[in-house]
Amino acid sequence: MFPHDIGMDLLSGVDFSKGCYIGQEIVSRMQHKANIKRRIMMAGNVEASSGADLTLNDRKIGFLGQVIDG
Repeated sequence: MFPHDIGMDLLSGVDFSKGCYIGQEIVSRMQHKANIKRRIMMAGNVEASSGADLTLNDRKIGFLGQVIDG
């Protein structure tokens, strides 16, 4: 899993001006791409089971991962 996958870039969890760190090349490459294709998002009040497709305007936008307490 990369920092961009879990939103660390949006939450200031990655310092893009810092010197060298493990995985810097991949993180920098993802930061300078036009778009991030995947992100983990939290959803609430969804009545579905794990693995169900999530859609928006009849277009598949992802799938439901782990469901906790309904």
